[in-house]
Amino acid sequence: MSDSTELVVPNVPAAIGPPAAGEWIALKEQVDWLAASSLVPRALRGKPSDIMVVLLAGREVAVPPVMALSKIHVIEGSPTMSAELMLALVLRSDHELTIITTTNEQCEVEARRRRSETSTRFTFTMEDAKTAGLASKDVWKKNPAAMLRARAISAACRA
Repeated sequence: MSDSTELVVPNVPAAIGPPAAGEWIALKEQVDWLAASSLVPRALRGKPSDIMVVLLAGREVAVPPVMALSKIHVIEGSPTMSAELMLALVLRSDHELTIITTTNEQCEVEARRRRSETSTRFTFTMEDAKTAGLASKDVWKKNPAAMLRARAISAACRA
């Protein structure tokens, strides 16, 4: 995630519950079209059922379909929001998050409710990444600061 860009998620009510019949038909048509597209993430190409799960997961948190496809990843069989999407959802609510430090060795973020004096800081370090078995992965070797930022942001958003 780049410090200079901000993902904006529309502030609309989430759709809870199963899609209505007409919505289900429209979703199915979108899924069939998307499954044949080379623009969906490689892991989802040709997998209409997986695409539908990602779209439904996005629908539940009011994330539009194309954004859901690019920011909700299927990891070990579970749809998982990217740190960037988590942050956008938190910022859409009554919270703010500030990156205090971000280096190749650690990232520290501060989270608070807007108009509140109280905040909480979250830090993720390369030592934490090593303990979790992450530091040896290729993406961690190539982009340590970005990966640390994603982990610190995710921890703050989950809290």
